[in-house]
Amino acid sequence: MDGAIGEKRAKERKCDNFAERTVGKAFERVHAYIFYAIRTSISSGYSDEWKDCAAIVILSLAAMLLALALAEAVEATSGQRFLPELNGTVRLIVFALYVAVLASNYFLLLHRRKWLRFKKDFDHQSKSLRIAGRVLVWVVLISIPVSLDVLGNVASHATR
Repeated sequence: MDGAIGEKRAKERKCDNFAERTVGKAFERVHAYIFYAIRTSISSGYSDEWKDCAAIVILSLAAMLLALALAEAVEATSGQRFLPELNGTVRLIVFALYVAVLASNYFLLLHRRKWLRFKKDFDHQSKSLRIAGRVLVWVVLISIPVSLDVLGNVASHATR
């Protein structure tokens, strides 16, 4: 009886691990695709190292702005202001968080060129699909600061 229960629990853990791995792989693939779309949009006149650097900086900046936009959305819906004004200390903290995001993106994508394992799949997409993907990525990247501005205005009016 204990053996059957143990086997059942092992199967459940295996299913949980599969779900975690599947979600993790999907996130990893999307993360690599966003990097790929940004990187391939950069002019071909630059070296691969400069393209990688520019793409990782843009991706990290977008991630930070997205986090701020989500915080602004929470403020706008709750009517409570919890983000501090940007004084010297807060700017230093935000910069430190940006460096942390930049470092994590570096280790997730560029360290040992991990993103390249997806490049072959991305390159084999049709030209129109690659263009549509790049356009979608840039529309989302541009909409993040726009939504941050809109949500900031909504949040500031909601807390008055």
